[in-house]
Amino acid sequence: MRSKSLVAGFLAAAVLLLAATLWSVSSQHTEFGRIHHSAVTHDYTVRQSRAAKVAEWVDQHSPLRLNLCRHVDLTPHDPHWNDPIILGTNQLCWGLNSPAEKTGWLSFSLLNEFSTNGVWEFAPCSRHKLRDVRREDLNSTFVGIGDPHGPTVFGTNWAANSRAVRVRQGQIILARRVGQPAPTYVILFGRQTGSMETGKVALQIEYILAPAVQANQALEHNGPCPVRSLRLGSSDVLFSCSYFWVIRRAVAQLVR
Repeated sequence: MRSKSLVAGFLAAAVLLLAATLWSVSSQHTEFGRIHHSAVTHDYTVRQSRAAKVAEWVDQHSPLRLNLCRHVDLTPHDPHWNDPIILGTNQLCWGLNSPAEKTGWLSFSLLNEFSTNGVWEFAPCSRHKLRDVRREDLNSTFVGIGDPHGPTVFGTNWAANSRAVRVRQGQIILARRVGQPAPTYVILFGRQTGSMETGKVALQIEYILAPAVQANQALEHNGPCPVRSLRLGSSDVLFSCSYFWVIRRAVAQLVR
Protein backbone atom coordinates (compact mmCIF):
# COMPACT_ATOMS: atom_id res chain seq x y z
CA MET A 1 0.00 0.00 0.00
CA ARG A 2 2.80 2.33 0.92
CA SER A 3 4.66 1.56 -2.32
CA LYS A 4 1.54 2.44 -4.34
CA SER A 5 1.33 5.77 -2.55
CA LEU A 6 4.96 6.49 -3.30
CA VAL A 7 4.46 5.61 -6.97
CA ALA A 8 1.36 7.83 -7.16
CA GLY A 9 3.24 10.68 -5.52
CA PHE A 10 6.16 10.26 -7.89
CA LEU A 11 3.88 10.25 -10.93
CA ALA A 12 2.06 13.37 -9.70
CA ALA A 13 5.37 15.17 -9.17
CA ALA A 14 6.55 14.10 -12.63
CA VAL A 15 3.34 15.39 -14.24
CA LEU A 16 3.66 18.73 -12.43
CA LEU A 17 7.32 19.02 -13.46
CA LEU A 18 6.45 18.25 -17.08
CA ALA A 19 3.62 20.81 -17.06
CA ALA A 20 5.90 23.46 -15.57
CA THR A 21 8.56 22.72 -18.19
CA LEU A 22 6.06 22.94 -21.05
CA TRP A 23 4.68 26.21 -19.66
CA SER A 24 8.18 27.66 -19.35
CA VAL A 25 9.03 26.70 -22.94
CA SER A 26 5.75 28.14 -24.25
CA SER A 27 6.41 31.43 -22.44
CA GLN A 28 9.82 31.96 -24.05
CA HIS A 29 10.94 33.32 -27.40
CA THR A 30 13.98 31.50 -28.75
CA GLU A 31 15.80 34.77 -29.55
CA PHE A 32 14.27 37.51 -27.40
CA GLY A 33 13.42 35.66 -24.21
CA ARG A 34 10.30 36.00 -22.09
CA ILE A 35 6.86 36.45 -23.63
CA HIS A 36 4.90 38.95 -21.53
CA HIS A 37 1.14 39.20 -21.12
CA SER A 38 -1.15 42.14 -20.50
CA ALA A 39 -4.85 42.94 -20.77
CA VAL A 40 -7.31 45.79 -20.47
CA THR A 41 -11.05 46.00 -19.86
CA HIS A 42 -13.14 49.02 -20.78
CA ASP A 43 -16.29 49.27 -18.68
CA TYR A 44 -18.57 51.70 -20.48
CA THR A 45 -21.45 51.30 -18.03
CA VAL A 46 -19.35 52.49 -15.08
CA ARG A 47 -18.02 55.43 -17.08
CA GLN A 48 -21.52 56.44 -18.18
CA SER A 49 -23.08 56.09 -14.74
CA ARG A 50 -20.36 58.29 -13.22
CA ALA A 51 -21.03 61.01 -15.79
CA ALA A 52 -24.75 60.79 -15.10
CA LYS A 53 -24.22 60.94 -11.33
CA VAL A 54 -21.97 64.00 -11.60
CA ALA A 55 -24.48 65.81 -13.80
CA GLU A 56 -27.34 64.90 -11.47
CA TRP A 57 -25.43 66.05 -8.38
CA VAL A 58 -24.54 69.40 -9.97
CA ASP A 59 -28.14 69.96 -11.06
CA GLN A 60 -29.36 69.25 -7.52
CA HIS A 61 -26.84 71.47 -5.71
CA SER A 62 -26.19 74.30 -8.14
CA PRO A 63 -27.91 77.64 -7.35
CA LEU A 64 -28.36 78.05 -11.11
CA ARG A 65 -30.64 75.93 -13.28
CA LEU A 66 -27.98 74.28 -15.46
CA ASN A 67 -29.87 71.14 -16.49
CA LEU A 68 -26.65 69.29 -17.16
CA CYS A 69 -28.47 65.97 -17.37
CA ARG A 70 -29.86 67.06 -20.73
CA HIS A 71 -26.33 67.32 -22.08
CA VAL A 72 -24.92 64.06 -20.74
CA ASP A 73 -24.12 61.83 -23.70
CA LEU A 74 -24.51 58.24 -22.54
CA THR A 75 -23.47 56.82 -25.89
CA PRO A 76 -19.68 56.33 -26.18
CA HIS A 77 -18.11 57.83 -29.25
CA ASP A 78 -15.96 55.88 -31.71
CA PRO A 79 -13.16 55.50 -30.90
CA HIS A 80 -13.79 55.57 -27.13
CA TRP A 81 -10.74 55.61 -24.92
CA ASN A 82 -10.52 54.36 -21.37
CA ASP A 83 -7.80 52.84 -19.25
CA PRO A 84 -4.49 52.19 -21.06
CA ILE A 85 -2.74 48.87 -21.59
CA ILE A 86 0.21 48.51 -19.22
CA LEU A 87 3.53 47.43 -20.76
CA GLY A 88 5.92 47.31 -17.84
CA THR A 89 6.38 50.97 -16.87
CA ASN A 90 4.84 52.19 -20.14
CA GLN A 91 1.25 52.80 -21.19
CA LEU A 92 -0.45 52.10 -24.50
CA CYS A 93 -3.81 53.60 -25.43
CA TRP A 94 -6.27 51.30 -27.24
CA GLY A 95 -9.93 51.87 -28.05
CA LEU A 96 -12.69 49.85 -29.69
CA ASN A 97 -13.32 50.18 -33.43
CA SER A 98 -15.49 47.27 -34.61
CA PRO A 99 -16.64 44.40 -32.37
CA ALA A 100 -17.75 42.39 -35.41
CA GLU A 101 -14.42 42.69 -37.20
CA LYS A 102 -12.42 42.46 -33.94
CA THR A 103 -10.61 45.74 -34.57
CA GLY A 104 -9.50 48.61 -32.39
CA TRP A 105 -7.64 51.93 -32.59
CA LEU A 106 -4.08 52.07 -31.28
CA SER A 107 -3.23 55.65 -30.36
CA PHE A 108 0.23 57.20 -30.67
CA SER A 109 -0.23 58.93 -27.31
CA LEU A 110 -2.42 58.94 -24.22
CA LEU A 111 -5.44 61.11 -24.92
CA ASN A 112 -6.51 61.93 -21.37
CA GLU A 113 -3.12 63.15 -20.15
CA PHE A 114 0.40 63.87 -21.34
CA SER A 115 2.92 61.26 -20.28
CA THR A 116 6.47 60.72 -21.49
CA ASN A 117 5.97 56.95 -21.19
CA GLY A 118 2.90 56.97 -23.41
CA VAL A 119 4.11 58.54 -26.69
CA TRP A 120 4.85 55.96 -29.38
CA GLU A 121 5.94 55.18 -32.91
CA PHE A 122 4.46 52.13 -34.70
CA ALA A 123 5.50 49.91 -37.58
CA PRO A 124 3.71 47.01 -39.30
CA CYS A 125 4.89 43.41 -39.09
CA SER A 126 4.07 40.63 -41.57
CA ARG A 127 4.33 37.86 -38.96
CA HIS A 128 1.28 36.31 -37.30
CA LYS A 129 2.98 34.44 -34.43
CA LEU A 130 5.35 35.96 -31.88
CA ARG A 131 7.64 32.94 -32.04
CA ASP A 132 8.12 33.48 -35.78
CA VAL A 133 9.41 37.04 -35.34
CA ARG A 134 13.13 37.40 -36.10
CA ARG A 135 15.62 40.21 -35.73
CA GLU A 136 15.37 41.19 -39.39
CA ASP A 137 11.62 41.81 -38.94
CA LEU A 138 12.44 44.72 -36.64
CA ASN A 139 14.07 46.67 -39.45
CA SER A 140 10.80 48.29 -40.46
CA THR A 141 9.53 51.81 -41.12
CA PHE A 142 8.26 53.44 -37.93
CA VAL A 143 5.86 56.38 -38.05
CA GLY A 144 4.54 58.69 -35.35
CA ILE A 145 1.61 60.98 -34.78
CA GLY A 146 0.88 63.18 -37.79
CA ASP A 147 3.60 61.55 -39.91
CA PRO A 148 2.89 62.23 -43.63
CA HIS A 149 4.17 58.71 -44.43
CA GLY A 150 1.53 57.14 -42.22
CA PRO A 151 -1.00 56.40 -45.00
CA THR A 152 1.76 54.82 -47.09
CA VAL A 153 2.93 52.58 -44.25
CA PHE A 154 -0.47 51.55 -42.84
CA GLY A 155 -2.79 52.15 -45.80
CA THR A 156 -6.50 52.29 -44.91
CA ASN A 157 -5.69 51.44 -41.30
CA TRP A 158 -4.27 54.93 -40.80
CA ALA A 159 -6.75 57.11 -38.88
CA ALA A 160 -8.12 60.18 -40.61
CA ASN A 161 -6.90 62.41 -37.77
CA SER A 162 -3.38 60.87 -37.98
CA ARG A 163 -3.46 60.07 -34.26
CA ALA A 164 -3.96 56.29 -34.36
CA VAL A 165 -3.74 53.12 -36.44
CA ARG A 166 -6.33 50.37 -36.71
CA VAL A 167 -5.26 46.94 -35.41
CA ARG A 168 -6.97 43.56 -35.64
CA GLN A 169 -7.20 40.51 -33.45
CA GLY A 170 -4.28 38.24 -34.33
CA GLN A 171 -2.17 41.06 -35.78
CA ILE A 172 1.40 41.90 -34.73
CA ILE A 173 2.54 45.52 -34.44
CA LEU A 174 6.00 46.88 -33.65
CA ALA A 175 6.06 49.73 -31.14
CA ARG A 176 8.77 51.85 -29.58
CA ARG A 177 8.83 54.93 -27.42
CA VAL A 178 9.46 58.20 -29.23
CA GLY A 179 13.15 59.10 -28.99
CA GLN A 180 14.09 55.62 -27.71
CA PRO A 181 15.11 53.11 -30.41
CA ALA A 182 15.36 50.36 -27.79
CA PRO A 183 13.64 48.27 -26.84
CA THR A 184 11.15 47.47 -29.58
CA TYR A 185 7.88 46.07 -28.29
CA VAL A 186 6.63 43.29 -30.55
CA ILE A 187 2.92 43.16 -29.70
CA LEU A 188 0.44 40.44 -30.65
CA PHE A 189 -3.16 41.60 -30.30
CA GLY A 190 -4.93 38.56 -28.93
CA ARG A 191 -8.51 37.88 -28.03
CA GLN A 192 -10.90 40.85 -28.26
CA THR A 193 -14.34 40.45 -26.72
CA GLY A 194 -17.41 42.53 -25.95
CA SER A 195 -19.04 45.59 -27.46
CA MET A 196 -20.45 48.94 -26.40
CA GLU A 197 -23.93 47.37 -26.33
CA THR A 198 -22.85 44.78 -23.75
CA GLY A 199 -21.16 47.54 -21.74
CA LYS A 200 -17.71 45.98 -21.56
CA VAL A 201 -14.85 45.46 -24.01
CA ALA A 202 -11.77 43.38 -23.18
CA LEU A 203 -8.47 42.90 -24.98
CA GLN A 204 -5.62 40.51 -24.27
CA ILE A 205 -2.15 40.95 -25.70
CA GLU A 206 1.20 39.18 -25.69
CA TYR A 207 4.48 40.97 -26.30
CA ILE A 208 8.23 40.55 -26.30
CA LEU A 209 11.00 43.10 -25.82
CA ALA A 210 13.56 43.14 -28.62
CA PRO A 211 16.81 45.14 -28.75
CA ALA A 212 17.30 47.91 -31.27
CA VAL A 213 18.39 47.00 -34.78
CA GLN A 214 21.56 48.76 -35.87
CA ALA A 215 21.15 49.88 -39.43
CA ASN A 216 24.12 49.47 -41.74
CA GLN A 217 25.87 52.81 -42.08
CA ALA A 218 28.76 53.68 -44.35
CA LEU A 219 31.83 55.06 -42.64
CA GLU A 220 32.16 57.84 -45.19
CA HIS A 221 29.39 59.97 -46.64
CA ASN A 222 29.49 61.94 -49.83
CA GLY A 223 26.94 64.36 -48.47
CA PRO A 224 24.62 65.12 -45.58
CA CYS A 225 22.80 62.24 -43.92
CA PRO A 226 19.04 62.09 -44.50
CA VAL A 227 16.89 63.97 -42.04
CA ARG A 228 14.93 61.93 -39.54
CA SER A 229 11.69 63.46 -38.37
CA LEU A 230 10.47 62.83 -34.83
CA ARG A 231 6.96 64.04 -34.10
CA LEU A 232 5.83 64.70 -30.55
CA GLY A 233 2.35 66.05 -30.10
CA SER A 234 1.72 68.90 -32.47
CA SER A 235 5.38 69.86 -32.67
CA ASP A 236 7.91 68.49 -35.12
CA VAL A 237 11.42 68.04 -33.75
CA LEU A 238 13.92 67.52 -36.54
CA PHE A 239 17.15 65.66 -35.89
CA SER A 240 19.71 65.88 -38.67
CA CYS A 241 23.28 64.72 -38.85
CA SER A 242 23.89 67.26 -41.61
CA TYR A 243 25.37 69.60 -39.04
CA PHE A 244 27.90 66.99 -37.97
CA TRP A 245 28.89 66.48 -41.58
CA VAL A 246 29.43 70.22 -42.05
CA ILE A 247 31.48 70.46 -38.85
CA ARG A 248 33.58 67.48 -39.89
CA ARG A 249 34.36 69.08 -43.25
CA ALA A 250 35.23 72.39 -41.59
CA VAL A 251 37.59 70.72 -39.13
CA ALA A 252 39.21 68.83 -42.01
CA GLN A 253 39.86 72.12 -43.82
CA LEU A 254 41.45 73.67 -40.73
CA VAL A 255 43.73 70.71 -40.13
CA ARG A 256 45.12 70.80 -43.68
